[in-house]
Amino acid sequence: MRVETVHRITGLHLLLDDTGAAAWLDFDAGDDWAALRISLLERVHRACEHAGFGKPPILEHYYEGGVALALKAQPDALYTMCAVLEWATSDDGESGEFWDAILSEKATEERPRLNACHAWARKHGLPALDDEDAFTLGMGKHSTTWPLESLPSDEQLAQAEAKSIPLAYLTGTNGKTTTTRMVARIAQMSSLKPGNTSSDGIIVDGQAIEEGDWTGPGAARMVLRHPDVDVALLETARGGLMRRGLVLPSADVALVTNISADHLGQWGILDVHDLADAKLVVARALKPGGTLILNKDCPILGSAFERMDASFKENIDVAWFSTKEDTDTSGLAGWLNGDEIVLRTGTNTELRLAVKSIPLTLGGTALHNIQNAIAAALVACAFDLPASGIQEGLSSLMPNVEDSRGRSNLYAVDNKYLLLDFAHNPGGLKMMAELSKRWPAGGRYFLMGQAGDRTTALVKELAEEAVAIGLDHVVVKNLPGHSYERDANEVAQSQVAALYKAGQKEGSVTHVPDEVEAAEALIDMADEHSLIFLIAHENVNGVMEMLERRNAVLATLPDELTR
Repeated sequence: MRVETVHRITGLHLLLDDTGAAAWLDFDAGDDWAALRISLLERVHRACEHAGFGKPPILEHYYEGGVALALKAQPDALYTMCAVLEWATSDDGESGEFWDAILSEKATEERPRLNACHAWARKHGLPALDDEDAFTLGMGKHSTTWPLESLPSDEQLAQAEAKSIPLAYLTGTNGKTTTTRMVARIAQMSSLKPGNTSSDGIIVDGQAIEEGDWTGPGAARMVLRHPDVDVALLETARGGLMRRGLVLPSADVALVTNISADHLGQWGILDVHDLADAKLVVARALKPGGTLILNKDCPILGSAFERMDASFKENIDVAWFSTKEDTDTSGLAGWLNGDEIVLRTGTNTELRLAVKSIPLTLGGTALHNIQNAIAAALVACAFDLPASGIQEGLSSLMPNVEDSRGRSNLYAVDNKYLLLDFAHNPGGLKMMAELSKRWPAGGRYFLMGQAGDRTTALVKELAEEAVAIGLDHVVVKNLPGHSYERDANEVAQSQVAALYKAGQKEGSVTHVPDEVEAAEALIDMADEHSLIFLIAHENVNGVMEMLERRNAVLATLPDELTR
């Protein structure tokens, strides 16, 4: 048996409803868990007693080939509980290094007043959060933060006049960032100052305060502490959910865009059904009466929702949406009707939006962004934002670098169309195939790469989805930052082989290691009037600089898409 990882759990999590720690254990061939379990749980309890925690319940979560053990703990004992699990799952004896480290960690971490502040907040029904530096009561513009070295008294907490602000968690496999951007723009057009997190950075009222991939609890805390924010839109990725959990269990809205194969094989998430269960943790964070927004076109989401506790579902509103043709709309809150998006905003009230009035749909060819627009509008409806704000927000967000960096950026250069996007999994490639079918005639060229942690089955699926687009040529690039200790050239060559095995025409796949050089090579080999999918991952800035050197401009849609 091997320890995969041990993590602090700082909020609502797949394994816990509150703070604590968890260890993921992978079985070796021949391991007898029934026999191992008894001695291991005894070690956990001995270490807990040694640390003064008594014998807390040990939660066990089984998955194929392993088990996760989770323990609840007070906010000031998370590192200590990690030390408990690390010692219990090691081969150290009771006088070993880890054993002594438990008491040392507890002495360093212990802050009874921090626990008391959280207890006061719970008693008064107010949101509270903390990290290694500070404790915060309230949210956004109604929050007050104190350093851990000078935590407030009960009287100071009462004087803070803390309140909540509207909060949405947005997750899924694809579309999170674009949907979050859409909701943020709608909020701005509704005279609000949104704070949103995404894989591009932390944005407050349209201005970046941090750049980079910020989709975890650290980003959420920055937004929830910002004095200008009056609505929080938190893109929530799998990594943050499983490493730490959610920052607050008091959301007004939770959205899951879709589920498809991506980043499987860690934390016991071995297939798309495990992934759906993990993503739906955001639903458990809803307040009574909150709104859960789900994609009806994703059967994996539907089955995961069915597995959720029935009593929980009785206390929330569920808003389903769909873009499938000829769908029964009786149970839907949003759907696609020809060239219109229809939103059910009340018992007998509908809001209709012309698809072509939403620039990110690229004249209706980008079905994935039609889905994202419906999801974003439903989040806005759940927040009771005005119809005018929804219309203005969706119509003002453009497929350019300023509004939608690296997602659905449509350029023209040398009489060729270039679509700069981030598609990186089978679900994303399916959406590119759908766009290709709806786009006017011309060649199809594709830039793709893959991470080194992809399973053979996923590499095969990625290749099959790419070939299904009907590509004249593919350029495969290296992703050295995501090679996961494999040789980046070997990873790329495995993708080349998979493309040919999937049916790509012999001689129509080229390997160019550098991402920018690969993008430029693809542009050079494409015929005029072609659609070139520039799928950029690690060096988006470099690709954009290359396009600027080549005098690429924001494209005007073909006439067929504007009529």
